[in-house]
Amino acid sequence: PTLEQANILACLSRSYARSTPRRLKEGENAAQKSLTVCKELKEEGLIKGLALNNLGLNLAMKRDYKAALQNYDESLKITRRVRGNEHAEVFKTLNNMGMTLYDHEFYDEALEKYEEALAGRKQLFGEQHHLVADTLRNMGRTYRKQGELYQAIDYLGQAQSIYKSALDEDHDNIKSIDKECKETKEEISKSKLRRQNPVESPTTTQTPELAGIPPFHWRRKEPAYPFCCQS
Repeated sequence: PTLEQANILACLSRSYARSTPRRLKEGENAAQKSLTVCKELKEEGLIKGLALNNLGLNLAMKRDYKAALQNYDESLKITRRVRGNEHAEVFKTLNNMGMTLYDHEFYDEALEKYEEALAGRKQLFGEQHHLVADTLRNMGRTYRKQGELYQAIDYLGQAQSIYKSALDEDHDNIKSIDKECKETKEEISKSKLRRQNPVESPTTTQTPELAGIPPFHWRRKEPAYPFCCQS
């Protein structure tokens, strides 16, 4: 085995993770094979870090969140040791960790990772880069799940503005962010109406923060959007 083979396997793992759910096991196996080669060749650098990140990506898509976070964390340690704390790969992994925590419904912890990724990406790429928009969007979604709709629309709106300046007008990210912003604004309007015309319930009491927001808007059941997760 060679390091080139390990690198190819790690990249193949990423491709499987980004294809279809039925290929996630193949992606996991490819990453594991890459790590085996790294171990045989005593490779403790970037290729191992890449394989760990992409293994985490496959595991996260399979909703094995605990294992995904463990692999992301190992990848992050290697990347920081080899490339320093201000490298793009560091912020990519932090963003991915945030998404995994979000899927696991640890929203406050997810926001912490996103905030660190956002600050680094702004410093590295500038305020108007599409990767900055990815993290802003993820933060907006998280606030939306928490019922913090005004903060959600603020972050989603920032992401929408950057996407429209950085991407082609027919890009999928623009179409979907437009939809998310519209839905969030509608939720804000409904929330205002509920507060103006409260409906008392004999068994439950709605808090002001959640009034008018159906449960499926603040409890995540489906995987996060893959195009805001970097591999």
